[in-house]
Amino acid sequence: MALKKVQDSSEIAGLGQLMIDEEMTIYTIDALKQGLTDEIEQHEKIELNLDSVEEIDSAGIQLL
Repeated sequence: MALKKVQDSSEIAGLGQLMIDEEMTIYTIDALKQGLTDEIEQHEKIELNLDSVEEIDSAGIQLL
Protein backbone atom coordinates (compact mmCIF):
# COMPACT_ATOMS: atom_id res chain seq x y z
CA MET A 1 0.00 0.00 0.00
CA ALA A 2 1.09 3.54 -0.62
CA LEU A 3 0.46 4.71 2.96
CA LYS A 4 3.23 3.93 5.44
CA LYS A 5 3.82 4.81 9.07
CA VAL A 6 7.02 6.69 9.73
CA GLN A 7 8.87 5.43 12.76
CA ASP A 8 7.84 7.29 15.90
CA SER A 9 10.71 9.74 16.17
CA SER A 10 8.55 12.76 16.95
CA GLU A 11 8.68 14.36 20.35
CA ILE A 12 5.14 15.66 19.94
CA ALA A 13 2.65 13.52 21.85
CA GLY A 14 -0.32 12.29 19.84
CA LEU A 15 1.33 12.94 16.47
CA GLY A 16 1.03 10.29 13.78
CA GLN A 17 3.64 10.59 11.04
CA LEU A 18 2.70 9.05 7.71
CA MET A 19 4.24 8.87 4.28
CA ILE A 20 2.47 8.37 0.95
CA ASP A 21 4.96 6.96 -1.53
CA GLU A 22 2.95 6.25 -4.66
CA GLU A 23 0.24 7.97 -6.66
CA MET A 24 -2.83 9.66 -5.22
CA THR A 25 -5.32 9.10 -8.00
CA ILE A 26 -8.85 7.84 -8.45
CA TYR A 27 -7.37 4.33 -8.77
CA THR A 28 -5.71 4.30 -5.33
CA ILE A 29 -7.83 6.71 -3.33
CA ASP A 30 -10.11 4.14 -1.66
CA ALA A 31 -7.22 2.32 0.02
CA LEU A 32 -5.61 5.61 1.03
CA LYS A 33 -8.86 6.92 2.48
CA GLN A 34 -9.34 3.82 4.63
CA GLY A 35 -5.75 3.93 5.86
CA LEU A 36 -5.92 7.64 6.68
CA THR A 37 -9.26 7.21 8.45
CA ASP A 38 -7.77 4.49 10.65
CA GLU A 39 -4.76 6.68 11.53
CA ILE A 40 -6.90 9.75 12.24
CA GLU A 41 -8.89 7.70 14.75
CA GLN A 42 -5.68 6.70 16.57
CA HIS A 43 -3.89 10.07 16.73
CA GLU A 44 -4.71 13.62 17.75
CA LYS A 45 -2.61 15.08 14.90
CA ILE A 46 -1.40 13.73 11.57
CA GLU A 47 1.68 14.78 9.62
CA LEU A 48 1.81 13.65 5.98
CA ASN A 49 5.03 13.39 4.02
CA LEU A 50 4.14 13.69 0.33
CA ASP A 51 7.70 13.93 -1.04
CA SER A 52 7.43 10.61 -2.87
CA VAL A 53 3.99 11.10 -4.45
CA GLU A 54 4.55 10.48 -8.15
CA GLU A 55 1.13 11.58 -9.44
CA ILE A 56 -1.92 13.30 -7.96
CA ASP A 57 -5.29 14.09 -9.48
CA SER A 58 -8.40 15.83 -8.21
CA ALA A 59 -9.40 12.76 -6.17
CA GLY A 60 -6.09 12.96 -4.30
CA ILE A 61 -6.52 16.66 -3.66
CA GLN A 62 -10.05 16.07 -2.43
CA LEU A 63 -8.85 13.43 0.03
CA LEU A 64 -6.38 15.87 1.55
